[in-house]
Amino acid sequence: MNREFVPHEEAIALKELGFNELCIGLYQKSSVIEDDTILPLIIRKDAINWNDYNFSKLGVPFYSAPLFQQAFKWFREKGIYGDLTSDLSDNLEDRVFVYYIYSETGCYFVDRSREYKTYEIAELACLKELIEIVKQNKDEKKNYK
Repeated sequence: MNREFVPHEEAIALKELGFNELCIGLYQKSSVIEDDTILPLIIRKDAINWNDYNFSKLGVPFYSAPLFQQAFKWFREKGIYGDLTSDLSDNLEDRVFVYYIYSETGCYFVDRSREYKTYEIAELACLKELIEIVKQNKDEKKNYK
């Protein structure tokens, strides 16, 4: 089940971009002073916004760990879409996956020639690219909506 959650590096980046949704998963930094270790994923039965400032007041940073589908939905709500597909090769061992990123205006952002051996690898690569695109556009004060 842990593979359904965004890895901690991307969870931290999403928090920095303003991701503020309820999640059943969370990451937290070690409570040891000056230790930047991120502890393993914790899954709770109740969804909470772990990025909320109230939790950070405890002195130990928490990070919401969204499911991949939550992260992609959050980007869609910002007007930027990640689309994954395969080449539909008859031979499963030769099948590759690609992703496309586009905005509501139809503008493509990614070199479509990139190929990945598994859906999961392509999904993570797409998420990383979405984060970078929004980060760059945030720095440039651009908005999709």
